[in-house]
Amino acid sequence: MLLRVCFHVVIALQRGTGLGIFNFFHRKKQSEPMPESSVVVGFDTEKIWCRRPDKPEQSLAWPELTSVVIGTGDEGPLAPDVLFILGANAGALVFPQGAAGSAEVLRQLQSLPGFDNETVIKAMGCTETGFFTCWKKPPGPSGITTN
Repeated sequence: MLLRVCFHVVIALQRGTGLGIFNFFHRKKQSEPMPESSVVVGFDTEKIWCRRPDKPEQSLAWPELTSVVIGTGDEGPLAPDVLFILGANAGALVFPQGAAGSAEVLRQLQSLPGFDNETVIKAMGCTETGFFTCWKKPPGPSGITTN
């Protein structure tokens, strides 16, 4: 129960940051398609970015990345049930697993030094609300490079 509350608190906090990144969490009528695929994510050598049809592009520079967390929910298929939460000191970049380009972004994140793939496997097998930290930025210089 506490994790479910925490998951929804994260959603509410992100809605209030001005990032507008959780609009797709509002429940839709079952006849409406899941909007996850309308979200597009990608990366280049400088940043990770997220584009939504109704919002300006959001991005996170690689050196700003402080953590990679996978959030899981138990409301699928009525709402996205797997979120990637890319933490930074000034907020987070959040996108659903079903976003176009998310597999490529995940592959790039998996190249971060110390990235925990076992945690990804645990998260993907979870059917309850939870948070799984796959990577935390080590102290000191980031050493983050992109392929």
